Amino acid sequence: MKSTPFFLLGLALTACLGVSTLTTDAADTNAAPAAVAGQPPVVTIKELIQSPAKLDGQQIVLEGFVTDYCKRKGCWAMLHDPNADAKGLVKVQQNEEGPTFKPFLPELQGKTILVTGTVHATKVDTNYLDKWEARVKSAAPAPRENAVGAADPDKAVAANLRQITALRERLAKSRLGYLTSVSFAAETWQAKPE
Repeated sequence: MKSTPFFLLGLALTACLGVSTLTTDAADTNAAPAAVAGQPPVVTIKELIQSPAKLDGQQIVLEGFVTDYCKRKGCWAMLHDPNADAKGLVKVQQNEEGPTFKPFLPELQGKTILVTGTVHATKVDTNYLDKWEARVKSAAPAPRENAVGAADPDKAVAANLRQITALRERLAKSRLGYLTSVSFAAETWQAKPE
């Protein structure tokens, strides 16, 4: 998987659309943590969810408890805040073709890890959704006729349109008039010493 704009958009939308609780309409009032002596700051899941725009584009060390992982290649892990009372999950994704790729392994489940990577925050508003919907519809193949004669729309297009509809519903309830979708591109990770 290469880090292309579409890959990053996919990460952002994955984070935004159901697997994790990363799309928020909370005001982004917290300051980004300060780095110590040239090291990226250590940030908890709660801090990332509360301040996505302030952390956008920054390299951080994300601290989280592994709740799930990619069982096929180990390229992603779901992290929960070390504080059990905190809400939200973050999906951290590695570039499996990158030189520092180290798979997330089964023995990590239930452990706290430190993942170094870059935060990507995307503002999702009506304009964003309109443009996304137009791209999806313009790329959609012409409907095909199945054996019974009913139209069989492309599954990927239908899934994207369902996601857009769900986001429009969430956006309508937003106090700020936009949502923030956050993705985390992991570069390296290590288990936190117990």
